[in-house]
Amino acid sequence: MFPTDPDSEAFPLYEYTILDDAAISIDWSPSNDLCVLVHQDNSLEVCRAGITPIWSTSTLKSAVTCVSWHPNGQEFVFGCQDGTVYRLNTAQLTPDPISCWPPSNFDFGTDILFGISSLLWIDYSPNDSAPNITGFDPNAFDMENFFPSLSMVPPEEPIPLLPFQRPKKILCLNEQPESTTHNPYCLLVTKMDRYILV
Repeated sequence: MFPTDPDSEAFPLYEYTILDDAAISIDWSPSNDLCVLVHQDNSLEVCRAGITPIWSTSTLKSAVTCVSWHPNGQEFVFGCQDGTVYRLNTAQLTPDPISCWPPSNFDFGTDILFGISSLLWIDYSPNDSAPNITGFDPNAFDMENFFPSLSMVPPEEPIPLLPFQRPKKILCLNEQPESTTHNPYCLLVTKMDRYILV
């Protein structure tokens, strides 16, 4: 990509620059030539065409962990290690981060915040029953659509394989066993040691 690369024609070089500070993240706008650079000192810089700085923020209190652009490409949000999320509008002349998480009624004494690992803009309206996420099937995890529902009726008792086998009755805890004196099957032994079922 740089002029000194041996294979500099693999991707056409638009422009390049050497940054003063190391960038830990570069996020491009989805609709124009803006990008957000997150520097190691936790400052943000918005650049046009990737190299021309428009404005930058002062160092933030907490480390920036993720950035997500709005689909219109005019604003973005960024999450921090301390659990806060800020929104910035690139159309403003000076950066003015607006806190959008945690909510104003958040109790920092009892509630716990965790670091933000990722952010995503979705098409959401409070009047809709479910958010519309492009490419995501809301019924993908509905198991009733893929598996038949199970019957709540207990299955019938199986038929014995051999005609003289008697199925065992399963007793509930409150049932008494049947009397063992009445047995419809008898086993008789003859003198020739043959078994006869009577």
